[in-house]
Amino acid sequence: MLSASSDSSEPQPKLAHLEAQRQAIATIESQLAALAPQIAAADALEQELAVVHAQLRAAEQAAQEATHLEEQIQSAQLRLVELEQQLAALDAQRPLAATLNQKQQERDRLAAQISHLSAAQAFAATLAPIVASATTQAAAIAPLTRQAMHELTAAQDFALLTPAVTLGLQALQHLQANHQQLLNDLEALLKRLDPSEQDLLTPLLAQLDAEIAAAAAAERSLLQWHPLAAEKARLHEHLSALGDRQRQLIPRYSQLAQLQRQYTKLSTELEALGQPRAQQQVLLEQQQSAPDIETAVQELVQHQAQLNSELAPLYRQRQYYQALEQKRQALTEELATLEHAYQTYLQHKHQASQVAAYQAALAEAQATYAALQNTCATLAQDYQTQAQRIDVDRLREVTARHEQLSREYQTLLGAIPEKERQYQQYADALQHLEAVAQQLARSRQTLAEYQQRHHFIVTAREIYRTSGPRVSEAYLHSISHEADRLFRELLNRPDVALRWLSDYDIQVNEGGHWRSFRSLSGGEQMCAALAVRLALLRILAATDVAFFDEPTTNMDHERRQQLAENLANLRSFRQLFVISHDETFAALTEHIIHLERQS
Repeated sequence: MLSASSDSSEPQPKLAHLEAQRQAIATIESQLAALAPQIAAADALEQELAVVHAQLRAAEQAAQEATHLEEQIQSAQLRLVELEQQLAALDAQRPLAATLNQKQQERDRLAAQISHLSAAQAFAATLAPIVASATTQAAAIAPLTRQAMHELTAAQDFALLTPAVTLGLQALQHLQANHQQLLNDLEALLKRLDPSEQDLLTPLLAQLDAEIAAAAAAERSLLQWHPLAAEKARLHEHLSALGDRQRQLIPRYSQLAQLQRQYTKLSTELEALGQPRAQQQVLLEQQQSAPDIETAVQELVQHQAQLNSELAPLYRQRQYYQALEQKRQALTEELATLEHAYQTYLQHKHQASQVAAYQAALAEAQATYAALQNTCATLAQDYQTQAQRIDVDRLREVTARHEQLSREYQTLLGAIPEKERQYQQYADALQHLEAVAQQLARSRQTLAEYQQRHHFIVTAREIYRTSGPRVSEAYLHSISHEADRLFRELLNRPDVALRWLSDYDIQVNEGGHWRSFRSLSGGEQMCAALAVRLALLRILAATDVAFFDEPTTNMDHERRQQLAENLANLRSFRQLFVISHDETFAALTEHIIHLERQS
């Protein structure tokens, strides 16, 4: 006999699972309420953590800036020590530089003296043959003179000739005395023109040149004093600003360790809360799935009601068949009893009269039994048909698949925050790599540009190195040519020439002879040097305007007047400006501007 009670209970596990989910959803509100304080605490911790993180970043930046400032201060202090040493060394050069003008004047005096000696020696070389010839002639004429004097003395006996002879005799004696005195003076002068004096002065001149070079080098080095002093002042100001900034940063980075401990503590407390917001999100998603669960429960309830409505007639038929089965068993038992009774009847003839009635009742019971069996078979066949329509295996498979998907959904839902964090990390890493790639591309482009510039610089340096001597030679030739023209213009003499040699020495040609700069007089040296400087200005600056700032410093009146006359002869420059306290140029200038300081 088949039973239908097990078939009607197939949806029960799924319904129980749904009921469990409904009960879990019913507790979501309480769980959300329980999570609310944790979420509030987490929000507060996150806000406080953000504030502390910002303060920590500011403190770290302040610490880094303070470290950088300390390095800058140390570098500036080292530079300041170097500047003080350099300034001290320059101050030590001041006494030497102060002697430059004095030594130059002394050198000019000594050079003039040597020049005069050279000229005197040249004069002596010219005079010596004349003196020797005069002495020879005087020795040859002396007997004739004595004879003439003797004859004139004898002629005094003639009264008419006495006055004339006396005058002639006196004139001859006076001429002889003057001639002898002149010869004596010339011999004395030749003795005084001793070449050894020039030999003594030449080493002194070389020593003065070395001292002047040292003093000029000291004076040139003193030109660095003001820039170094200005740099020292700027360094003091920079150090003061760095110190002020460092003192401003001390309160900011002094709390770095405390902020780090506070940040670690807040992070630990936040981790201890266990991501309540993610839990809230999961519960909210579960709460959002409540209508679907309710729908599924309603569908299952309706399906179960439909099954129950379909199974109710079957349950009644099964009860009817069970009652028939009980009757059949009762009839079977009764038949067995009757069989025994029938046997007993047969054995007892007195009961034979009732056999026909019992047989009829038995036949009727057997027919009823056969009808009940047919009905039971039909109902069993109908039950099988209904059971096949339900597809219990498919229902079990769908239920198991639903439970598996629910578990996978919960697993995936719990893994979403971690995946989002990993995704954010990968996105940040990708963005960083893209920035690195862009920086690499820019660096490669910059490297290519630098390599191109380096190639250009190397090529330019090679060109400058190979062409430098030729350019210098061309410039030197142009400057020498222009200086030669300006020298003649300054002296207003067409019979002189000047050339500027490759060793920067100046030579002057006068009377067909070339003389070095040292052999020139002071005025000639000033004029030659001025011609070279003006030529440098014309060739290198390509200008026809010149400025002279205190050009007569440390010059005597003769030199100043000579310089003014030389500048007045200059016609190659369109305009000349002279800035001076000296009134020497007042008579030669077209416009005069007087500047006075008012107290």
